[in-house]
Amino acid sequence: MEIMAVEAKSDRFKRLAEARVNKALACLRSIGKLSNRGHYDYGEEEVRKIFQTLKRELDDSKSEFDKALARESKNNFRLND
Repeated sequence: MEIMAVEAKSDRFKRLAEARVNKALACLRSIGKLSNRGHYDYGEEEVRKIFQTLKRELDDSKSEFDKALARESKNNFRLND
């Protein structure tokens, strides 16, 4: 029974991860369209702020995964992997 719960969590993770990553990719592509100088006026500082903010958020998200994986490995002892 426990295995099914893990599989259900795994399936839910995959479904949500795919949807959220695809949504994020669409938003990033939309941001890229702002580079069209025919439609928009912007400076280097504005571009720097955009990508600095995006990078910081991406780094923070990755850090959350790293912390969760570290807690998991710290709490589980195994002789064989």
